[in-house]
Amino acid sequence: MNNKKVSINRACRVAKLNRKNYDYKSKLSKQDEAIKQLLMSLAVEHPRYGFKKMNQMIKAQGHVVNHKRVYRIYCELKLNLKRKNKKRLPAREAKALIQPKQTNECWSLDFMSDALLTGKRFRTVNVIDDFNREGLSIEIGFSIPAKRVTRWLDNIATLKGYPKIIRVDNGPENISIHFQ
Repeated sequence: MNNKKVSINRACRVAKLNRKNYDYKSKLSKQDEAIKQLLMSLAVEHPRYGFKKMNQMIKAQGHVVNHKRVYRIYCELKLNLKRKNKKRLPAREAKALIQPKQTNECWSLDFMSDALLTGKRFRTVNVIDDFNREGLSIEIGFSIPAKRVTRWLDNIATLKGYPKIIRVDNGPENISIHFQ
């Protein structure tokens, strides 16, 4: 085998490579290392923070870095958080609404909310007899858990009697295990 020495210029011409590209050394690797260290320390300190929050924290610390570079390094380090899937409710079949023929056959229960002048939110629970559209009772409070609702419904039932059906929507208060 012959070891023929060829100049770098000739080798670049044969390979159709620009000589400037052959000698190019990236100056960004030192900056990238600093960003990597910052991102890793933030990820350890705040594991649930995503890219946007980490980028804001890097800028708040006084570093002037392009967000695209930070994102590239963020992805290289595999710090991407998995997205949570939306919780799906089981499929239910729609039933036609029937008009009750007598009182206490069907009650409708629903939650509503409003705010005070101070901005504090409060909730109300309303129950209506569907036969005569009579408002049986309203419960008001800043927090109305399912146990309180069932106690309240039992109090109404002692006065009016228990209904055959209670119609509710799919709100979180109405699908709780206690309410079921």
